[in-house]
Amino acid sequence: MNALMMNQAPMGLTSLPAILTEEEDLVPVREHFVVDSLDKALWAASKVAAERTIEDLTALGKAFHERIDAWLERACTPHLDTTGYLGSLLRPFVVDRLTGVKARSLTLPGYRIGLRTSPARVLVEDQEVALAWLEKAVPEAVAVTKEVVKSAVKPLLASGKEVPGVVLTTGEDVLYVQEEKA
Repeated sequence: MNALMMNQAPMGLTSLPAILTEEEDLVPVREHFVVDSLDKALWAASKVAAERTIEDLTALGKAFHERIDAWLERACTPHLDTTGYLGSLLRPFVVDRLTGVKARSLTLPGYRIGLRTSPARVLVEDQEVALAWLEKAVPEAVAVTKEVVKSAVKPLLASGKEVPGVVLTTGEDVLYVQEEKA
């Protein structure tokens, strides 16, 4: 029988039952080591040199990350180009098919395609002008960092109030493609 089947740890390792029942200290106790000979000094130097190995491995890991990132970008670019291109062809088709129809999507075998209106968002055209007005009129719409708090300005604009330097853009139809569940 192997050591694991007998609930014994392989040589040098704590057994699982001992860990689970806290029968044994989990932190190994190191004996006091003294460099008192050339042999021990050589051994200790070889272990300290491992720090350079760690630095080399870290540099190698970073180089591999850079290579993987570059590969990923090269691998994804054609797909991004294709989806962008086909989306630009598909959007006018969907708009044409949905014009004058109450439906907001088309059903195709395996897919539903359509248009969704994105939410209105605040576009600050002149930060300084907007900040000057909002500091006086609606101070809670100005963050301590002196940026326009768009979530506080949006209700003002939506209610018809004019805020100098800020406009409310209307949501636009954004193409979506949703795979139908089988």
